[in-house]
Amino acid sequence: MASTLSAAETAGGSQAHGMDRRRFLLTQASLVVLTGGAVSYAGVGLAAPALDLDDRVTRLEAAVSRAEDIRALKRLQRSYSNYLELGLWKDLIELFDENAVGDYPAGVFKTRKMLWPHFFNNNGRGILGVENGRIMPHISFQPVVTLSPDGKTGYGRWKIFAMLGNLNGAGSASWNGAIYENKFAKVDGVWKIVDLHFHSEWGGGYDVGWTNVRAPAPREPGAAPPPRAARATPAAAPAAGGAAPAAAPAGGAFSRLAQPPVRPHNEACEGYAVKCVFPYSFASGVVGRPIPALWAPGDAAPSGDAGAKFADLMQRIERLNDEAAVVSLNNLYGHHTDAKEWDQVAALFADDGTLELGQQGVYVGRARVRKALELDGAQGLSPGEVNDHMDFGPLVTVGPDGKTAKARGVSLWFLGKDGKGQVQQGIYENSFTKTGSGWKIASIHYYPRMISDAAKGWGKDGQQPRGPSAGFPPDRGPSEAYEIYPKGYFPPLHYVNPVTQKPSQYPDGAPAQKFDAAVIAFSATKPAAAKPVSRATAQARIAAAEVALERAVAFDAAENVISAYGYYTDEKDTASMDNILARNPTIMLAGDASGPGQGGQFLKAKFGDDGQPAGTMMNHLVFQPVIRVSADAKSASVHARLFEMTGVAQGAATWGAGVYDDTLVREDGVWKLKSIRLTRTWGSTFKDGWTKAVVADNGRAGGSGRARTRTRQ
Repeated sequence: MASTLSAAETAGGSQAHGMDRRRFLLTQASLVVLTGGAVSYAGVGLAAPALDLDDRVTRLEAAVSRAEDIRALKRLQRSYSNYLELGLWKDLIELFDENAVGDYPAGVFKTRKMLWPHFFNNNGRGILGVENGRIMPHISFQPVVTLSPDGKTGYGRWKIFAMLGNLNGAGSASWNGAIYENKFAKVDGVWKIVDLHFHSEWGGGYDVGWTNVRAPAPREPGAAPPPRAARATPAAAPAAGGAAPAAAPAGGAFSRLAQPPVRPHNEACEGYAVKCVFPYSFASGVVGRPIPALWAPGDAAPSGDAGAKFADLMQRIERLNDEAAVVSLNNLYGHHTDAKEWDQVAALFADDGTLELGQQGVYVGRARVRKALELDGAQGLSPGEVNDHMDFGPLVTVGPDGKTAKARGVSLWFLGKDGKGQVQQGIYENSFTKTGSGWKIASIHYYPRMISDAAKGWGKDGQQPRGPSAGFPPDRGPSEAYEIYPKGYFPPLHYVNPVTQKPSQYPDGAPAQKFDAAVIAFSATKPAAAKPVSRATAQARIAAAEVALERAVAFDAAENVISAYGYYTDEKDTASMDNILARNPTIMLAGDASGPGQGGQFLKAKFGDDGQPAGTMMNHLVFQPVIRVSADAKSASVHARLFEMTGVAQGAATWGAGVYDDTLVREDGVWKLKSIRLTRTWGSTFKDGWTKAVVADNGRAGGSGRARTRTRQ
């Protein structure tokens, strides 16, 4: 069971996590129709036809604000990970409410007064930034984000992939997996973290990973199995006047921290190998409805002319859909790169688009970009080759003109063939342009942060990026000269802090500071006011605007659903899985298919329905979605990445990869999976890793070559 603060500990802060969540889930599950003929979810329609224009604009305004809130919560969490990776503690602390609570493995820290020294001293070792020789990517992905019915509280669940290490002394390298289950509140119009729960799932050294976890103690013959903390809801906090918070232990590791916690982490279950399921912040039956009430009777009426207000709302809706399109385009670039589909990669660029990878220089124009891609090999994968470029959670900012956009993302590369390869981690700062045919890549700018030999890992090896090619020189040299791990470098963030609206606070003298003026100009400048339209025009276009908003919300609903699918697969939670399936679904998992309408039964037969047993791990990570929503916002397709780690404590462990091609439909206002198709790309034992991967045949008799699923453009 996840740890929960007492009422005394949370005085002035968040409500009791358990009771608050139960109220929300009960309300979310039952709330469908509001009074006055308005329907609560955009998927069913924002307003009854009998409502006049002013009422429809009122409801549309509230709905747009809630859709923007979902994106703001994702932006907040992705900023959290970006700041943590670079040690930007001053920006990180701004994301928290004054009375926020952080429940970390090091213990429970209450209020910003405790969180700041925990970040700066416990984690940052008393410096801003990351010291040379150290690396600590903190990659967040697979979000399930929801709002409360009143739109004042938000909830988010994320997977975390953390990579820690240094090349100082003997060197060290470890990686860890975890889940964040966070609560957010809107404080003076700005979203902030109020309750953060970090649940450790697995961890270990790079050389042993998740295979060295101690196996559970054997039971006496005939003894009943120990109870699992499965699908438990956190205990309600004691009533006011209950016991005071426990002090940190007098001795031990907690007392040695520069900033001791209020109390130990006290997680009843630390994940693999002692198995439990950390409580979900979302109900399976409505995971595809991230905003249970797009409009509520208490929402304020719009001020001013309805035509002018409507013009502003259309502009905001367009920005939401632009952001979704850029996320998909950014993710699609990575999928095509995996397969070395250089023709398809180049086609994503604008005519004058640029490519800059590390220190190789800048190539200008689509034709030059296409030829430069072959510096990483000819088009197409060779037999047994792995070229996975896993891209996580791009944070997208659409420019004030609505015609440009930027995206910051984190990338993890597994490159291997014939027993040799690399592991590489880096950051993208890409830009995009809106053309007559849609969004195109204006520039790809990749900053590698760590390059290591796959056999050695980042605790023993740190390589510098390649320089400009002599055989095919770039059009101009690198835009920035820098060294990477074990040296530290700060790829400049293109966006302002989502709470302070100010540029990032880098260590003194960091080169990234020279970009502050450009960051302010791009991120902090508000779009020009939309040109007002007449009431007649607003009346004629209001229905189209409502559908356009439905499409924007559908993007987040689809990402919720495929993320939840991954969480439920982790736990063999087929009961919850059944609730995110549409009526009469079809499922094909690497050649093994369900019969018509037998999706739930198929999954139960394949995985069982009693959860993962103790001592086993299934990490079924689903991310990097390319989402296409239909024009009428009634169906969608998703192309997403699978990365999977499985294991038995002190026993065998495997990992593998694949791609999902799914379809979703809207049923009774909730988005659900209509079809699931998994294509495996490679798999291997933990020891062999991706450098000796075996490509999948996906059920084909005698198949041995790599089967690729063509990504949608």
